Amino acid sequence: MIRDIGRLRTDDALAVIVPELRSAEPRYRAAACFGVAERATAGADVSREIRARLASRLDPSEPEEVRFACAFALSRTTTSGELDELRSEVVALGGAVADPSPAVRFYAYRALGRTAASDLD
Repeated sequence: MIRDIGRLRTDDALAVIVPELRSAEPRYRAAACFGVAERATAGADVSREIRARLASRLDPSEPEEVRFACAFALSRTTTSGELDELRSEVVALGGAVADPSPAVRFYAYRALGRTAASDLD
């Protein structure tokens, strides 16, 4: 259900999704990541703050389902800004390209590829 709420492009939907990124349950954290991906795929903007939260869930201590969902979500967002603002996101994605899961690695590379080259100069 959390994932489906992401298809709504309202701030009210985001108010339901974002708190689930901190849930104690991995399946809810993963669903929240997929909810953010749904919003991004639908063309809604995803803030730097939310992208940073997704990036923090790429940590190796997270279950694979959460790392996969967050890498997938980040691969659907558009990243722009100065490198200093993106540093934590880029560092997290850089670590995720060495993840044991091929799916996490794939989407981490894809997310890095969506970062404008001028941002990384």
